[in-house]
Formats: sequence, structure tokens, C-alpha cells
Amino acid sequence: MQNIYANYRGEQYRMSNKSYDLIYYNANVITLDPNNEKAEMIGITGDKFSFVGKFDAKLVNNAKNAIDINGKTIIPGFIDLHTHLYKESHLIHIDLGPFKTYEDTIKRIEKEVKSKEKNEWIFASNWDESKWEDEKVFLRKGDLDAISPDNPVYASREDGHLVSVNSRALELIPLEESHLGIVRDSNGVPTGILKDVWLDLSPYYKKLIPKSIEKSTQIAASKGITSAVDNLSIMPEGQKNTMNAYFKMDLANKLSVRVFLNPTRELMNEFVRLGIPQNWGSSKLRFSAFKGFFDGSIAAYTALLDFPYHNTKEYGDIFLNEEELVNQITTAEQNDYTMCVHAIGKLAIERLLTCYEKGINKAGHITSTRHHRIEHAEMVDDTSIKKAKELGILLSMQPNFLKWEYPGELYEHRLGKEHYQKLNHFAVILEHGMKLNFGSDNMPLSPLFGIKMACSFPSSDIKIPLDEALKSYTINNAEALFMQSELGSISEGKYADFVILSKSIYEIPISEISDDLIEKTIVGGNQVYLKNEI
Repeated sequence: MQNIYANYRGEQYRMSNKSYDLIYYNANVITLDPNNEKAEMIGITGDKFSFVGKFDAKLVNNAKNAIDINGKTIIPGFIDLHTHLYKESHLIHIDLGPFKTYEDTIKRIEKEVKSKEKNEWIFASNWDESKWEDEKVFLRKGDLDAISPDNPVYASREDGHLVSVNSRALELIPLEESHLGIVRDSNGVPTGILKDVWLDLSPYYKKLIPKSIEKSTQIAASKGITSAVDNLSIMPEGQKNTMNAYFKMDLANKLSVRVFLNPTRELMNEFVRLGIPQNWGSSKLRFSAFKGFFDGSIAAYTALLDFPYHNTKEYGDIFLNEEELVNQITTAEQNDYTMCVHAIGKLAIERLLTCYEKGINKAGHITSTRHHRIEHAEMVDDTSIKKAKELGILLSMQPNFLKWEYPGELYEHRLGKEHYQKLNHFAVILEHGMKLNFGSDNMPLSPLFGIKMACSFPSSDIKIPLDEALKSYTINNAEALFMQSELGSISEGKYADFVILSKSIYEIPISEISDDLIEKTIVGGNQVYLKNEI
């Protein structure tokens, strides 16, 4: 009914003499609408597309505002299906990503320490030892102690599953002695490395969250993102602080893009009790799905493998009770909710699919229609792809992780030569008749970077056509969110969310695809980003 109404409303706009609020013309419009794939002009009335078609001088002349974009390309706004968006601003955590050596990374933390009062927390993130040119080691507690004896330092690796802390932080954070994620030396003393140890430190930066959200959504808009799924903190208090800040920013009209919030699965029963439906919220902010963690990450040696990590006896970890997860999946099925569960290792994916099958069957269903997802699904194989398809499970993946899959990079170091290129087989997934769903996971927050990686990786099991990559960041993700009647393509009746590119990505070498192409981002007909103005 929604699609019929949208088409009817678009037809009404076209047939009437009503003036459009805004028209963009002389455009190369890539709509991703199978019924109207190419256009030269778009019209906007209110916050929706009201015309998508060929150039019409009369309509241009009658429009309240008309903009000639001189043959530039318009594409649907990107929908990033997996982010931790509110932290992207680096107002809370200093960004260690740009530094190319261990030494320079330490120096940046030291500079931050010198700017703080004694005992004030230092939060840092985004470091990746695999890219350092001097030492490829985790940040050492001794080095952090030397530059910060009085200030607690909490430095998250880029993947977020491993943290380096100093002695002062170890004194202050509430660690359970039995936690397996506390790495210890031969004498049982904590080394300062924490693997998948989830802590709520949001009280130390709570006041910064609203501004960080505002700035982070502005950054997202600069990347051509018009909708993003934000996976919230795993700790209840942290989720509460972040959700409250999001509500305030939405009410103040300070969200540049649409945000879909994924709280953790532990909150599902409370949503059921309150009768909150999926996608409840405003046009800019909605609750979406419930997130869980089955395993960890390859970088932290905690993704659950069916073979040991290279030169170790470690196989990874599991972070949930499978029987409990089955019951939660059943609850989700019975209450029309979506589950999104992180699983990277082959064994984790297989066991998660078994949980999905049991939970779906327990609800009286054979195949789910709730668009449950496996987040990351990097080591999915043919058997698991077939099972996911049979169950109706989506694969939410990150093409930018391919940066670690080249020879000599992180995955070869962790997995060994025999295994490191058996990940992220996007082309194989398409061959099985499944759609792809892409997200960035903020590594980096850039759909165009991910598209370039997916379309250029030198493997027939991975490399995919540009059309498929673009769909995987737009219309496919709208379908995953049950928003395909409102988002994902340039179609009459849908929200006017789109991006203007200086050049068509179809007319340049894949190697030249970058964020520099983005000239303007529009959400609901309103400009939220203009190049050189952020």
C-alpha cells in the first residue's frame, strides 16, 4: 500500500500545476529505481522527491527554486548499515589513526596528557599496529606509564575489541579478576592489554556526547551518508547516556543525517513490555534492531575460528550463552524485531546460524522475514551462505576490511598464508543469489572507500561489479531496515536523500573513486553538506 500511495502521490504532483519547491536539472541521475533507472532532472516538494524524469523547461520555470548542476551526477544517499557513529567526531577520543609509527602514536598521547589536569582521563582510539613502520606491537603499559603516571589512559585499537591501558587506568577501572580478556604476564600481572573487556566509562565523558553526535552526523554527511545505523555501547548506562543525547539532538534539529539506533539484545524484553515497535521514532531518529556479540575480532585474536591463529594455540572466544540467544531470537520473531549479531570467525558463524534456526523454528517459522543479520560474517563459507539464504538471514559486511586482506597485511599475520584470503567472498555470496549489505564500521567511515575496495580487490571470489557495490550501500540496506518505500533510491514519493558527485563513478577508473568526489549531500531536500564548508 505504501508503494502504491507513493506512486500515486508522485503522479499527482506531476499532473497538477503545483510548483515544485526545488528542482535540480541538467543532471546525470542514477536512480537505482528499476522502473526509472536514469533521469535528467529531479523535483522536490517538502522533503520528498516529487519528480524524477527528463528535462522539462516548463517545470523548471515554474519551480520556486531551480539549480542547474551542469551535468554532474546525482546518486541516492548512502545508507551505512554498521557504524558506531557518535564517536566519529573524536571529540571524546583522540584520533591515533593518522600516525604511521609506534613512536609518533605515543608522542600524540603524551601531548594530550600535557593538556589535561592531573587524574583526568585520556581516551584515544583508532590505532592500528599493523600499519606502523617501526614496531608492529600493541601499545605497551610501560610506555604509557612513562608519559602518563597520573592520568589514566584508555587507548582502543581501531577494531574496538582490544584496548591498551596504563597502570593508573588499571587502578581505577572496575575489572573482575576472573575476566579472561585481561592479558597477564607469566607472573599473573596484567600487561595493560584488555581483549573484549566491556566497560562503561561514559560517565567520564557524558557531557561531550551531545556535541560529539552533532559533529559526527556532520562528518557522515560529508561522506555522502544520509542514513546510518549506530550500534550503541554494550553497557546499559552507556546506552542510556547515548540514547538520551540522541533524543535531545533530534528535538533540537541537530542531526544532519537519519540515524537508526541498535541497542543491545539485553534491552529487548523492556521494549516488548513498553510496546515499542521496530522503527519507532521520528523521521530522523528511530530504534532499529537489537545487537549482540557472538565472538570478537581477528586483530584481537578473539574471532572464533575452526583452526588456531598463526603461531599460537588460540582459537578465539565466544561471548554469549547460546541457549539464551535462541530464546531472544524467538522473542524477536514473535514481536517483529530484528536481531543483529556480530560473528566473524567460521565457527562463530556456523554456531550463530544454528541459534538463528532454533530460535526461528521455536517461534513456529521455517524462514524468517525479520531481516535478522550476521554482522561482519567475514569467514562465511558456501555451506553457511546457503543456510543463511534458507533462513532469510542477511549478511551485513564491511568491504573496507579488505585493506587487511592483501599479502603482508594484518590478516596474513593473524591467520597465516593458508587462510588469510578466505574472507569476505562477496562475489561468491552474489553467485548464491543473495544480496549484499554493506557498512563501514567507521574503519573508515566512507562508503566510497568501501565501494572502491569491493570493486578492485584482485580476487574473483571477492571483486564485484560497481552496480552491486552501490546497491549494497543504498537500496539493499533500505530493504534490510524495512525502509525501502522511503529510502534507498531516487523515486517519487521517497525522501529526497541524495548526493551530488563532481564526476560519475561509472565514468572514471575505480582507483579514482574517493570522498573527494562528493560535492553536496541532501537529506529530506535540505543541504546538509557542501564541499569545503565543513
